[in-house]
Amino acid sequence: YIQLLFEAGARTDVFDDQGFGALHWACAEGNIGAVLFCVNTAKIPLDSLGYKNRTPFLTAASKGQLEIMK
Repeated sequence: YIQLLFEAGARTDVFDDQGFGALHWACAEGNIGAVLFCVNTAKIPLDSLGYKNRTPFLTAASKGQLEIMK
């Protein structure tokens, strides 16, 4: 769904009420395809800060998504 929203012009710099952006959610859920899309195509910065000033990869680590960290 991320690709469809992006292609429809959705903004990539917004966060939900939990403080997560698209890349944060992709990392938290361990969705490697969505992470790669967010980083390589949507160009979402890896250092974007969300909930409690966490980066997307810190979010992945806190959710046990160690494959994302590779």
